[in-house]
Amino acid sequence: MEKNVELNQGDNLTQEEKVQKAIDIIKSKESTFYFMVSETPNPAASVYEIYFHANVVKNLGYNVKMLTVDPEYKIPFYIDSELTDMEHISSETVKLQVTPSDVVVIPEIMSFAMEQTKNLPCLRVVLLQSIDYALQGLQHGVNWSSQFGISKVITTSNMLKNAFEEYYGKGIYDIKTYKMGIPDYFSYDEEKDPLKQPIISIVGRNANELHKLPNYSMQNILNMLG
Repeated sequence: MEKNVELNQGDNLTQEEKVQKAIDIIKSKESTFYFMVSETPNPAASVYEIYFHANVVKNLGYNVKMLTVDPEYKIPFYIDSELTDMEHISSETVKLQVTPSDVVVIPEIMSFAMEQTKNLPCLRVVLLQSIDYALQGLQHGVNWSSQFGISKVITTSNMLKNAFEEYYGKGIYDIKTYKMGIPDYFSYDEEKDPLKQPIISIVGRNANELHKLPNYSMQNILNMLG
């Protein structure tokens, strides 16, 4: 992506003038919001959430574009057409021109995109949906702020916010939470799909070794495994 990005540095303005100009553009809703999205082999609530969030911004009157990773990206069939009715552009096939008043929203799983966009003059925000993916693609001892220059984060729950701050520390990021509903077909129904019980087999070199094992209950075995 980086080699195809053209940076629009603006006129020869002072830093204060550039900031004021960017604020004026945002207030006039001339800013463009780019939501990065990647194609998944199976229906994913995380992808639905990105489109839903993009439409919230679109309905506020801003210009919104979906920035795809794959040039052959196909719009998900499981998302309502009114949520996908916006321009889709590929980061590999277009020259992205951004201004300081534009915003790029990057899911936490796309650490490669954080790296590729770190020289853009626009505001970049991470969409935190999974604490597991948040830790991928990072070197030891660094974080999104030090490695990619990102300090703005939006997340889906206080639980995720607290878990993220517990790992990285408080005060490093400006984190905002929001609640968003997802379709019923992404929710878990215990009656229709009960939790699977694990099957644990213990193998020894001979039967005598197995007889040495105490008679553990299933809960005790699970506790042993952590």
